[in-house]
Amino acid sequence: MNTRFNPTANGQLHLGHLYLILLNQRTAKKSGGRFLVRFDDDQPHWIQSIGKQGVADSCQSIIEDLDWMGIDVDGYSYQSREREANEQFIKDLPGIRPLSVSGYGAPPMIVSCDRPYPYVPYLTAIKVAQDYREQVDCVIRGDDLISEFSLYCYFCERLSIPIPTFFYVPKLLYQGDDLTDVSKTRGNFRVRDLRAKGLTPQTMVSILATACLKVPKGEWSFENIKQIPALTSEDFSRWV
Repeated sequence: MNTRFNPTANGQLHLGHLYLILLNQRTAKKSGGRFLVRFDDDQPHWIQSIGKQGVADSCQSIIEDLDWMGIDVDGYSYQSREREANEQFIKDLPGIRPLSVSGYGAPPMIVSCDRPYPYVPYLTAIKVAQDYREQVDCVIRGDDLISEFSLYCYFCERLSIPIPTFFYVPKLLYQGDDLTDVSKTRGNFRVRDLRAKGLTPQTMVSILATACLKVPKGEWSFENIKQIPALTSEDFSRWV
């Protein structure tokens, strides 16, 4: 199976990313497939917020961290550089197409967020096209992105493109005083910061294993499963 990690280029690599990267990379390698990293570097929101140089710096930082971790990546790509090819691919497909590549002629996407992102449907179509062109047939991603899945399937069906196998896994969380995300926006557990503290790649994998091997307390429930995988302050103090 060919897998991909598709980070938004708006910050540095963190342990939550590393968790998903290892799942995708090892799934690909065990099946004899390819593991690709594709930077989501053309979102207008982030280009406006941190600038083109900030986006470029984010991409380079992630590449450097993956090299330092020794993770075998079969290819890097950038959505901005593939935009024209993906648009032409959609134009050339026979049959009914869901949108004009020059606009947002897609159905509205229902998501639970506090502000609209009108470019999301268009970029989802572009993502579908690039996954197909790169022969990506398996995607493992965080369950916070599951709201995009129905729209992804919609574009696949309208474009007569096979739907890859998707696995949605719980996000890596941190259980301190409160349960919080491990995320770029919070700036916590960044690989670059942990490197500066003297942690090795092997230690970072051990930290993830500590989090992922936990068993929910009590009966299975959505609330319990949301806490898996989760780091705790006690777990982390063992390693840092």
